Formats: sequence, C-alpha cells, structure tokens
Amino acid sequence: MEGIGIQPDNVSLSTLLAACGRCGQIVKINSILSMAKSLGIELNTVAHNLAIGSYMAVGKYKKAVAFYRMMIEKNVRPDTSTFNILISGSCKLEKFNDFFEFLDEMKELNVPLSKEVYSSVICAYIKQGNLAEAEKTFAMMKATGCMPDVITYTSMINAYRITDDWKKAWDVFVEMRVNNIKPDPIACSALMEALNRGCQSAMVLQLPDAEL
Repeated sequence: MEGIGIQPDNVSLSTLLAACGRCGQIVKINSILSMAKSLGIELNTVAHNLAIGSYMAVGKYKKAVAFYRMMIEKNVRPDTSTFNILISGSCKLEKFNDFFEFLDEMKELNVPLSKEVYSSVICAYIKQGNLAEAEKTFAMMKATGCMPDVITYTSMINAYRITDDWKKAWDVFVEMRVNNIKPDPIACSALMEALNRGCQSAMVLQLPDAEL
C-alpha cells in the first residue's frame, strides 16, 4: 500500500492492530500506533478499542489502561466495546478498584451495559464473596431484557456451589434450560458438586445424558 502511495486509514490500522493482538506482537502494536501518530491519523473509537484489546491480549494491562486514558483526553468517546474490554480485563486480573471505576465511568457516559459487562460484574461480585450484589445484578440484567448466556448462568451456579445452596443452583440450571441455553461441562460439573455437597446426589440422575 505504501509502495503505491496509498496512505493507511483507520480501517487498515484497525486490521493490523487486531492481527498483532491475536499474534502477540507487542512491538508491532507500538510501531503501528507510532506510525499513525507520525502520519497525523486521528484514530477513531474502533481503532482505539482494538489497540486497547491488543494490549490486553498480550498481557500489557497498564498500557491498555493508559491508552484508554489517552483516548478520553483526546475526546474520543468510548463505547460499549471499549468498556467490555476494560471491565472483563480488570475482572480477570481481579483489579477491582479499576473494575468499579470503569463501571462508574460507563454509567456516567450513559453507555448501555452489555451482556458481557453484566457477566463481568456478576463474576467480580462472586470473586469478592458478595453473593447478594451478584444476585441483584443477575436480576437487573434480566429485567433490562439482557438475556444471560452460558457464562453468566455458570457463574451463578458456581456461586451457589460455593455457598452450599444446592436448591438455588438447581433453580438456575432449570432456568438456563428453559431459556434454551445449553449447559457446558463447567456448568454441569459445578451443579453436580453443589448437589452432592447438599446430599442430593440422586438429583444428578435427572441431568440428561447429553449434558453429562
């Protein structure tokens, strides 16, 4: 492209950033961003999101957050995808101060919470041992019409396994199947452990063979 005089734009830069993130090429991510700056290319929201996600993908959490802060300083408005990346990344690393700060910023900007963000919030509360807030968020998620996915349901089943509440774990599993969400092996394993710990091992036989 450069050889025939075609200047890169947000689309080509975004494609390169995504590829480098998937391949773990931290040096090339930095090179692409430097090139964009030298050429005076103003990155849009999508390009910023891919840069943040690429840094997260290669384990450079601080760089990802710093790039987000720079995005805000340049008055590039973050969107749902921006916060999906930041919130899920901070949750996985259990950086809960950052997590709740991003969540507050998302609400202040009136960016709608997505299924991924709701799931991350539930997961964060569970990791902190705050089951009440996890349940509240789970109910809010459904009330807003955001259908939980297998990850969300599995998180709730696992939370009830930890708290030895086999009845609620079973209820979540039933709701999951009613909503045509197919349980994965992790969900089934968590449920079976919850049932066994609650002296309800006979109920394991009620699980369809396909799910075992």
